Amino acid sequence: MNAFLENQEQQDQLSRELLHSVDRFIENELAPKAKDIDENDSYPWDLHDEAAKLGLFAIALPEKYGGLGLELRTRLELIERIARCSGSFAVILSTWADAVPPIIEHGSEALQAEVLPKVASGEWCPAIAISEPEAGSDAAAMTTLAEKVDGGWILSGTKTWCTHGGIADIVVVFAKSNPNLRSRGISAFMVRKGSKGFSVVRDEKLISVKGSPQSTLQFDRCFVPNADVLGEEGDGWKTAMSALDEARLNVSAKALGAARACLDIGIGYSRERIAFGKPIIEHQGLQFLLSELATEYVAARAVWMQAIDAFEKHRDRRAGILGSMAKNLCTEIAMRAAVEGIQVMGANGLSREVPLGRFMRDVKAYQIYDGTTQIHKMIIGRYLQAEGMPID
Repeated sequence: MNAFLENQEQQDQLSRELLHSVDRFIENELAPKAKDIDENDSYPWDLHDEAAKLGLFAIALPEKYGGLGLELRTRLELIERIARCSGSFAVILSTWADAVPPIIEHGSEALQAEVLPKVASGEWCPAIAISEPEAGSDAAAMTTLAEKVDGGWILSGTKTWCTHGGIADIVVVFAKSNPNLRSRGISAFMVRKGSKGFSVVRDEKLISVKGSPQSTLQFDRCFVPNADVLGEEGDGWKTAMSALDEARLNVSAKALGAARACLDIGIGYSRERIAFGKPIIEHQGLQFLLSELATEYVAARAVWMQAIDAFEKHRDRRAGILGSMAKNLCTEIAMRAAVEGIQVMGANGLSREVPLGRFMRDVKAYQIYDGTTQIHKMIIGRYLQAEGMPID
């Protein structure tokens, strides 16, 4: 018990030190450039290098491979703080966390030893490729094929909306090794930059999360050696869903960060803006609006924390459902906080000098990727039908 408490105290101390470092990084490096990332729509390699020095790309990796060995809660709190300043850079950091679990959990020891230290240092950029032009929310309908050959597999197909696919050094790709089995016929592979038959078709031009490229990738009889296969044949669907479950907590963190920033802006403005002889926060219409937004934010954050607790204890279907609930609640309050924040500021809220418009555009992306709001309602509903409520 003493050893456990000592280890927990060490974890807590590491978490506090890292979060303090992140706060300084936000104030000194990220905040002055957040607007430029959005306006220039180019990957911020200068900030990437500074984040690498702090070890921020190692937050989701085990210590034996150069990672920080952080608990899930600390990693998510870090992403949430970053998202209060820049949704784009929060996406950049969280993509490292989203892309590596299949390699950590299903890659061989030799593959992990080769790849993970380079990912932890920020030298190699990872990506994960699931969606396709005709298979987004219905990922099991993917048509990218994996054909078994001597010494490995041949991949053929197209992947879309692959975060960082255009700059990635390694891409975790999901493909049908047995097209007749739908989800049970999906396997997972790691494809390396420069592999013959692997090409980047384009980076999409988006209205939000700019500076974090979303790419379309082509696999034209791309050979993957057996050493770069992740897990057993046919286990890819479970691997993908496990990665997405944690990714949804990451999206929730980014949404909460945006919501908090928008609320702080709206509340701060309403306390200073004078109309009809008093601060506008004293007018009942705005007072009630801000009260409702603040309450919804606190409630969404509580569900997010409960989902994290569930994930840390046991990553089962119940934990996944709580993650779906958290994503819907957090992205909903984030969108409301952004839209109503603009309303509170009136014409001033429409200025590009105020980041509310940027947050609003980023939050719309959060409501779509890693499962749309409607898909998560479907997932929750099916669970309710089969199991009932996910809490006692």
